[in-house]
Amino acid sequence: MSDLSGHQGTWTFGADAVRIDYADRWRVHRMLRLLRRCAVPYAAIAGVEFRPDAGRRRWSLSLRLEEGADPFAESALGEQDRGAPFRLTGPADSVLTAEYQADQLRVLAEGARVAGPRPDPAEVARSLVPAPPFKAVCTEGEAVVDGGEVRLRWQRPRGKEKRRLGGRVLPLDGLVRAEWVPPEPSGWAGVRFAVAGEDASGGGIRKDPAGMCTLDGGEQARLRLLAAVVNAHLPGAAGAARGAGGREVGTPGASEAPAPHGAPRPDPEEISRRIRELARLRDDGLVTEEEFAAKKAELLGRL
Repeated sequence: MSDLSGHQGTWTFGADAVRIDYADRWRVHRMLRLLRRCAVPYAAIAGVEFRPDAGRRRWSLSLRLEEGADPFAESALGEQDRGAPFRLTGPADSVLTAEYQADQLRVLAEGARVAGPRPDPAEVARSLVPAPPFKAVCTEGEAVVDGGEVRLRWQRPRGKEKRRLGGRVLPLDGLVRAEWVPPEPSGWAGVRFAVAGEDASGGGIRKDPAGMCTLDGGEQARLRLLAAVVNAHLPGAAGAARGAGGREVGTPGASEAPAPHGAPRPDPEEISRRIRELARLRDDGLVTEEEFAAKKAELLGRL
């Protein structure tokens, strides 16, 4: 069993899954600190992306899960999302170790997918979030997912319709999804529940009669995690998966994107530095002679 540490915490590569332990420090997104840890089965990984230069002198390792297995997909905010649960970044001086682990992770994921059977995406999604009941208390009120429903109670509502209703009970089988609404220019953010057959509110999250919002960063993190819990427990979540899932590991788009034509050639000094670092890993017994030779050949092939 080996592990890889980065800014967000530590990934430990076990027999059947990669366990992610999020660090409890202030630079780590509050939602990840609430989540604390999770374990992603190798068979549920549809793609592995490694970027040796992700900006600000750091590398980035990201997982893409099978369709329907990622309960955080509805709250993804793009490449700069500090709350992405399946992304690990680290300093440039550990890039070679991280790249080696990314290669091994691809092998483990592909092997698990070939060996089969593949896990139920809905079961994977539920295993990645806290079990209900789960409550989020915030400036506006509270939201609770428990059993087969979501209960909203507005104590300090921000919109007329919310004040009129006072609260709502939303059966899970009547929801399409829970959407995370990132902070508006005013700072308000929250979760919006898309109700089947109900038109979306034309106003912002503060006026939405199917939403809960707050200005507080810690409360926003808990609301965002609640959205993931709801999405993981929607009835028929597995049926929302398309076919057998995403692209195969190792196909275009499932791992590193091919370099575009005309891309700059790697710096020979950087390649040399990586080979020296790889040799150090070999001498320390962390990689075998065969693995060292294969990776060295790959690095030299980039010149």
